[in-house]
Amino acid sequence: MATPTPADNMYTHTPSAKLLRFKPRSFLVDGNMPLFPAAKRDSVTVEEEYVVLLSNRVPTDTV
Repeated sequence: MATPTPADNMYTHTPSAKLLRFKPRSFLVDGNMPLFPAAKRDSVTVEEEYVVLLSNRVPTDTV
């Protein structure tokens, strides 16, 4: 089994549909239903990738 990451410790499961239907306000007030729940991933392990954007022009100085 993988070692838990800091993101795993912050993850909040989404409440069941029945609870969301009858108690959405209390979940939002208590902080048990975040608007954007944390994902179960460790962003530290993601490698940086650089992308070079070039203009879509054809060179005008052809020799």
